[in-house]
Amino acid sequence: MKTILKNLNICVGADNGKIKFVSDGQIHVDGNRILYAGKESDAPQFVADKIVDADGALAMPGMNNIHTHTPMTLLRSVGGNLSLEDWLNKAIFPREAKLSDDLVYIASLLGIMEMLRYGTCNFCDMYMHMGAEAKAVRDFKMRATLTHGSVSFDGSLDDYYEGLKFALDWNNKEEGRIKTGLAPHSCYLTTESLLTHAASDAKKYNLPIHIHVSETRVENKTVMDRFNSTPVELLNKVGALENRVIAAHCVWLSDSDIDIVKNKNSTRKNHTEHHASDQTPKGPLSCWVSKAIFADGDKQKSVFYQCQSYK
Repeated sequence: MKTILKNLNICVGADNGKIKFVSDGQIHVDGNRILYAGKESDAPQFVADKIVDADGALAMPGMNNIHTHTPMTLLRSVGGNLSLEDWLNKAIFPREAKLSDDLVYIASLLGIMEMLRYGTCNFCDMYMHMGAEAKAVRDFKMRATLTHGSVSFDGSLDDYYEGLKFALDWNNKEEGRIKTGLAPHSCYLTTESLLTHAASDAKKYNLPIHIHVSETRVENKTVMDRFNSTPVELLNKVGALENRVIAAHCVWLSDSDIDIVKNKNSTRKNHTEHHASDQTPKGPLSCWVSKAIFADGDKQKSVFYQCQSYK
């Protein structure tokens, strides 16, 4: 079907840091393709089956949720008054141990519906039962980068190899709408061996690394006590930062961490003000190669409404 949407205010992106808008805009859609978006006076000839008067509504590019845990819709607001460490260990991990493929599939559908409703068309996820989540992305024809969050408490690499297999099985599936990556959960919930394997395999298979980095002071202290280094220093040591890296949070960084980041031009860094109740400060945004906003998990929010993060 060919459709014209008229009487729109269109956000056409940013130029030199300024967001541009077009009033009296028009959009032409042919099936699942947008053929034109701009001023009605400049629109090419287009014979439509349907014309929709948008009555001055805003049209803008879809948002990208660069770090999230979509199936946590089932755990929404559980332990919302706890510190991050107590929230994970006392409220979340025991409940996540009871999840199944069916529950993760259903929870992913809910999260995907909410993201689409509020303008998010692409997301990057780290969780478990990722085959089930991939099927939800497939069934909703969503775009996503999916990663299995790998942990190791005893030196085992079993969970890591499960994530590697998922990444290789699903990468570039569904006409390229589904991408994958490797996701050691964090430096404090993994081992140096696991991080080293992830760094090596990411390079071998050209996959990004998705990881939590320096989210809280407690995390930094734990990593320093175990490895005698900060999370960024450890990732640099094992070679992880030579890959594409989606580093979530990064809000407790030392000056030496920032220097390391600045010298890793291939590394992609992301920042958020999530977990404000944990008194995490704003990270040093000026040091990032690129920045992004994300919704993260469901500790406090009620829906996947990414504009809350923009505030």
